[in-house]
Amino acid sequence: MFKTSEMLLICGNNVSLEGAQALKKVSQDSGISLIFEEFLDISTRLLSHTRFNITFDAILESDFCLSLGTNIRMEATLLNVRLKKRAGFGNFKKVAIGLSENDTYKTVSLGNSAKTLIQIVEGRHPLCKNFLKAKKPMLVVGHSFGKRLDSAAIFSVFSYLTQRTKISNSGWFGINFLPLAPGCLNSTHVGIDLNKNLNPLTKKFVLCVGLDFYKNVFRKSSPGSFIVAQTAFSNPALKRVGLVLPAVSPFESEETFINLEGRSQKTAISCSSPPLARSYLQTIRTLFSSKIQRFKKREEYLSDFKNNNVSFLKALSFTFLPLNQKILKSSLKSSLSNCFLTNAVTKNSLVMAKCFTRFKQNYTNFI
Repeated sequence: MFKTSEMLLICGNNVSLEGAQALKKVSQDSGISLIFEEFLDISTRLLSHTRFNITFDAILESDFCLSLGTNIRMEATLLNVRLKKRAGFGNFKKVAIGLSENDTYKTVSLGNSAKTLIQIVEGRHPLCKNFLKAKKPMLVVGHSFGKRLDSAAIFSVFSYLTQRTKISNSGWFGINFLPLAPGCLNSTHVGIDLNKNLNPLTKKFVLCVGLDFYKNVFRKSSPGSFIVAQTAFSNPALKRVGLVLPAVSPFESEETFINLEGRSQKTAISCSSPPLARSYLQTIRTLFSSKIQRFKKREEYLSDFKNNNVSFLKALSFTFLPLNQKILKSSLKSSLSNCFLTNAVTKNSLVMAKCFTRFKQNYTNFI
């Protein structure tokens, strides 16, 4: 039997809102450490606040958009459609630093150097005039920024943007993060932190719930630790875990996820699940029923979400404090992740594998 101090819960990218809330309750009531999957791969805690801070309707009010290190057309199709609609109305400027691609509307590319961002912040770039004149500017930050070694330094410059532009005021907050995984927003809402102070090597029992990738778990866990993985998808790395618990996928159950606007969306059952597969919520309840007196019903989880008016403005503004760190000269373009094989679902898709192979032949920025 393991002590609670020797146990670790990892909430994966595929865990629904109900599952994330159940894991949070287990962690709070029993004292078991809980972290999000991205903790094992991201060098900064700033992405614990990943979400869009403006709605899709509010995008139509914006008059300036700067995207950093993201291919919006491939990574967020609906967002790109909304930006295209806004561009069609006129009096709108779209600028990109990073990948230069055809967004199907006019986009000004400023290259892929991090120095360009610094020049904009310091007021030494021609773009500054447009940025300062914009009444409701918006910034779209790609998920790959958090994987850079200098991510904390880059994010710190956003504090200067809030001081010198209208990107942050009483009625508008235009700094937006673009997560690639559905579980990111669920964990952000529930409050699962990217706890960098936690040392996985001290844990003897690790429960992985709905993870996309396991290589970082093996790399940062103790060699003698017992690892349990609950997943709905096959992965060669599962040969190294001590126990595999079959789970149902979002296509095989009714689960709730939070979209970019912070609204809840429920999945529908499109196919039947294997006989032994269980949802993440069911498994969590079964494993920790002796430690937790009462788990909330699914309807109660959704009620808590609808009644929770979280202010992301304070969290983000508090995060962006000036840091005396160096910004690397590495290209923003090279840090872009392969958007075709980003999770356990696409990793098991032959169609997505063919798309990746075709694009890799034509582009050098996919990693």
